[in-house]
Amino acid sequence: MGPIESGICLLMGMCVCPIVLGYATINYQERKARTYTIEVLGKPRPYKNRQGRDKHIYSEKGNWHIQVLLQAKCNRPTIPLTGPVWVFMDFKMPRPKRLEKRAADMSGKIMWHTSVPDDDNLYKAARDQLKEAGWFRDDSQACMSVIRKRYCEVNEPAGVTIKMRELT
Repeated sequence: MGPIESGICLLMGMCVCPIVLGYATINYQERKARTYTIEVLGKPRPYKNRQGRDKHIYSEKGNWHIQVLLQAKCNRPTIPLTGPVWVFMDFKMPRPKRLEKRAADMSGKIMWHTSVPDDDNLYKAARDQLKEAGWFRDDSQACMSVIRKRYCEVNEPAGVTIKMRELT
């Protein structure tokens, strides 16, 4: 058997796929890991930034952070996730009035949010709330992350959808 084998494996899907390590093939069936989903409404916000002497200092949490924390506490698993974690966050930013006319033309297409706040700042703020709510021991357990930052579709509320799964 060669070092490279062709096969189909869906990212994070329930599938059976051969994983090839060198010339040895290991058949791996993904354990039925549970995917957790949290939906938080409201305009996503990062921590407020204030200029310190040599670095940025994050100020106390705002209302959106409290909403994330409350939703995370209400929906957390009974046992915290202990292994590596896959995290998907879909940030839906409010659509500005200048883009409302384009909504009819863009139906079915994603309108990406390319201005501030940065996606990594939003991700860190939400991930810190998940840790504080007791989802995992340390936020460094997030080994695989997907972050989307886009404008809301027509009649879609602003907020964030968070999906997590423990990697096996």
